[in-house]
Amino acid sequence: MDELSRKILRILQKDARTPISEIAHKVGRPRTTVAQRIRRLEDNGVINSYRAIIDPYKVGFRYHAVVMLKV
Repeated sequence: MDELSRKILRILQKDARTPISEIAHKVGRPRTTVAQRIRRLEDNGVINSYRAIIDPYKVGFRYHAVVMLKV
């Protein structure tokens, strides 16, 4: 994996909704190059999904528990 891919991944990890134009500006490459690189990262399974991380308290969960099981 080259430096461009690493830069793009760092940006997407901070905010997966970052527009391609903004990513292109931050990495100093054309939008088409960034779009192609993201598509390649998706096709190769490096990026396998985009998720929303919710705040459990704001959606009504009042308790947070960590459960450890030994099987």
